[in-house]
Amino acid sequence: SDLLFLQQELANLALPEEKKKECEARLKRVERDLQNAHLEVQRNQVEQAANHNLLRQLSQELREREKALKQQQEKLLIAEQLANSGMNAKSQFLSNMSHEIRTPLNGILGMIQLLGTTDLDEQQQKYAHTIRIGGESLLGLIDQILDFAKIEAGQLVLDQKPFHFEMELLSVSNLFLPI
Repeated sequence: SDLLFLQQELANLALPEEKKKECEARLKRVERDLQNAHLEVQRNQVEQAANHNLLRQLSQELREREKALKQQQEKLLIAEQLANSGMNAKSQFLSNMSHEIRTPLNGILGMIQLLGTTDLDEQQQKYAHTIRIGGESLLGLIDQILDFAKIEAGQLVLDQKPFHFEMELLSVSNLFLPI
């Protein structure tokens, strides 16, 4: 190599021994510096290759995560659509059932009202009154079920009406009195 050539040329020169040793020491330092520089270049190349591989791996991982996220979003959208479909079916069912229950119940309440216009003894009037109160309570319960379905569908409209709390409480407690 060039260093070996320079060492041979230095030996052939007519220089004092001290100068030759100083030149050889300088040449060895230069050789060591060159070797270190060469090693540094190799380390940098290895690091660059490793960084390139790391970037490639990270990029691939990012693409895979994006794909998984899109799949998850699609699954969530389908689940939301199914949930909305189920809520709509439930609301429709509640509406249909309340109508199916309310119609005969209104018939029963109408007949009880007609029965109240006939000659009934005191005991029969109590029975008719209890049936009417129970039927009206059942109609109220059906209305509450429908209101719950409307709340879930976001279609509830509040209706403000005055009422007498004590009378309502008395009406409910009368349902539980012995006949």
